[in-house]
Amino acid sequence: MNTCTYCNKEYNAKVKRQKYCSDSCRVRAWNERLTNKINSIEMQETNVPITSIETQATTKLDSMIERILNERQAVYESKMIAMQKEYENKILELRLTDLERKVKDLEKAQEDSTGQIKLQDVMAGVGSYFATQMSNQTTKTDAKG
Repeated sequence: MNTCTYCNKEYNAKVKRQKYCSDSCRVRAWNERLTNKINSIEMQETNVPITSIETQATTKLDSMIERILNERQAVYESKMIAMQKEYENKILELRLTDLERKVKDLEKAQEDSTGQIKLQDVMAGVGSYFATQMSNQTTKTDAKG
């Protein structure tokens, strides 16, 4: 039994020179070594003294980045406000469409209810009633006379 150099698990080696229990541990160990090497190089570079020109350039870059971020924030906020207004308009449009549909339904219901008894029909009925009454009265007077 061998012990993995990376995770310290015990495993059966397939070849004598095998140091890791799996390819995963081998890759992780390699990545760790690479990261350590990069970090040590960066540490060496950061120990170099900064010149006044680099300081000025860094200050200018920082102020430019700050200005860009502020502008992006303002654009983002204005877009959010526009989206909110658009959303509110959509809601109002949906409500208006719903109200228009309800009005049409009510108009149709009113039309259906008044369509059965129209004013002209009532007047015609009243006229025929009076005509019948007049006819009956003339018939009665002719019969008496």
